[in-house]
Amino acid sequence: MNEIDFTNPPLNLEQECGNGYIKFTDYSSNPDTGLFHMAGEMLDESHDIIGNFTSDAYIYSFHIDDHNMNIQLCMEMDYKGDIKKILSL
Repeated sequence: MNEIDFTNPPLNLEQECGNGYIKFTDYSSNPDTGLFHMAGEMLDESHDIIGNFTSDAYIYSFHIDDHNMNIQLCMEMDYKGDIKKILSL
């Protein structure tokens, strides 16, 4: 499985996700507030849409020094569609 770039996702490109694919259709972020929004589609092995998702996240703690970086964030995911198929990915 390939890594998914959640910081700068390419829109409308399908990326492997378990036994299926994920396709980001919307992404926005506000670095000043630490808010992120993503939306997309969950696809099965045949590239058929089995559901949609939205994700909202915000950074609530950030620390960086010469040797470490620590980011704590809160994320909310909302899936709609054939949940059994989505969970089987």
